[in-house]
Parts: sequence; structure tokens; C-alpha cells
Amino acid sequence: MDHLLAMRLFVSAVELGSFSKAAAQHNLQASSVSRHISSLEQDLRASLFRRSTRQLLLTDAGSAFYERSTKILGDIGEAWRLAGATSAEAIGSLKVWAPNEFGMLYLNPLIPKFMLQHPGLSVEVVLGELESELPSAQYDLAIQIGEPGNSRFYAQRFARNHYVVCCAPVYLERVEELTFPSALSDQNCLVHIGRKIWQFTSAKSSVDISVEVSGNFRSNLLSPILEATLAGAGLARLPLWIAGEHLASGRLQTVLTKYQVKCPDSTIYGLYPEKRTTSPKIRALIDFLDESFEKISYWN
Repeated sequence: MDHLLAMRLFVSAVELGSFSKAAAQHNLQASSVSRHISSLEQDLRASLFRRSTRQLLLTDAGSAFYERSTKILGDIGEAWRLAGATSAEAIGSLKVWAPNEFGMLYLNPLIPKFMLQHPGLSVEVVLGELESELPSAQYDLAIQIGEPGNSRFYAQRFARNHYVVCCAPVYLERVEELTFPSALSDQNCLVHIGRKIWQFTSAKSSVDISVEVSGNFRSNLLSPILEATLAGAGLARLPLWIAGEHLASGRLQTVLTKYQVKCPDSTIYGLYPEKRTTSPKIRALIDFLDESFEKISYWN
């Protein structure tokens, strides 16, 4: 048995969640993947997966073998690179994940420019929900809004994710001046579902101020909230990556400017698996995005 191939198939099955997906990735039949992993378990004299469930769940032995296997495969890739067997040029394929709305606003226009600079690359962009679980290691790069919680990924900090409370000028004409965050409880606030508690810090004090807000419009996405805010429907708490352009143009105005808006997802990162840290194609994309994001003045 080719133990190295069996190890690669095992790691792929774990990261992709099924034998069939691992087989497709390696251009094999699912039955071939199953035979390789069964032979691997016989040689190891240990079960790697729990067979009583429809999901691929690792046993304790499987978890330990996976951690060692990913390191070994990463070391093999590094050895090839050091020996000059891999090209220093950014070529091949890249698979990128980003939150849906962020990806449409920023990756959609930027990735074609990146591809023009690197004609030897093909890129697949997958957009998901902002609150979904971080994608697995099948992606070469994932854009994460908020602090990364997975130690198996390296994190490249791209930018601060500043929030503001804002509204259209027409809304301000209908209400009294907002001086304190507590006044928000009497306003029509447009709420991101699951985030009805808005937190602030005063410039004069480090004490946090929490206000529970409510209003006649809620959404699980930010773009509908943005559109309602632009229409003058109410006040919204929005990140600058989606509201900054409209603040710069005057279509939106900030309120409570003497207070800092606090949010848990305060930083934008690029995450990439440890075993691919030396890949020229990933480094090229990270450097390109870092330079591109730095030029967006209204994020700051």
C-alpha cells in the first residue's frame, strides 16, 4: 500500500467531510478511498473514524493521526519547495472564501484585477453567510470578520472593522439631537438580527454603556439595513466597510460621535492553513488584498 497516498486521502476525507469528496479531489472512486483508509487502519491496528454515524467523526486515534499527518504532509511540501521542485511563481489554482456581502463589495471587483497581474492563476471565489462557521482547510484563503478562533490557521490582519451609528439626513430632521446612547431606546433602530444590544465607550471614560434597541425593521444581512437607512427609515449600527462610501458622500451622517461603538468583530483578517504558509500564490493574493484594502480611505 502507498502509505503516503493513504495519508493524503485520509486528510482530505477529514477536511472535506466525506470519502466521495476526497475521491473527487484525487480523481479516484469513493470505493478506492475507502479501501485505502481501511488498509491504513489495519496497518495502524486502530480505527480512525466512528463507523456508527453518518458523519465522518474521528476517534481519539484518528484525531492524533490527523494532526501528525497534516504536519508530515506540510513538511513534505516544504521539502519540495526548498529543493526547488516547486515554482516561486504564483501559478495554479486558488480557492477563496469570504462573507457574502463583503465578498460582493470588495472581492468581486478586486479579484479580476489580481488575475490580470497573475495570468497563470485560476481563482474560485465562494461566498457564505457572515455568521457561518469558519470554512475548513479546503480553502487557500478565507476572509474572516472578527477574531479567529481556530489555531490551525495563520491570520493576516488586513484592517480594523470600525462601526458607527448613522442615519440619513432626512431622519435627523424629524428627531431631536441625540446626545447620549440611552436616547436610542426612543428611536426607530434598524436591527441586525441577534444584535439588538448596542455597546458604546465614552471618550471621557472607559466604562461600557449598553443599550437595548428596537425598531420596525430587522434583517439577518447588512445590505437591507443599509438600504433602509439610506431611505431615512431609522438609525443603524453599521461597519465602515459597508457604510463608509455613503458617509463620505453625505448620504449618511454619524450620530453620537463622542462615543466609540463597540463590536466583537472589530478586525478583518485573511486566514490560511498552516501547511500552505509558504505558497507563492497565497502570498501574492494576501499582499494584493492588503495593499488594496489599505487604499480604501473611508475604512478609517
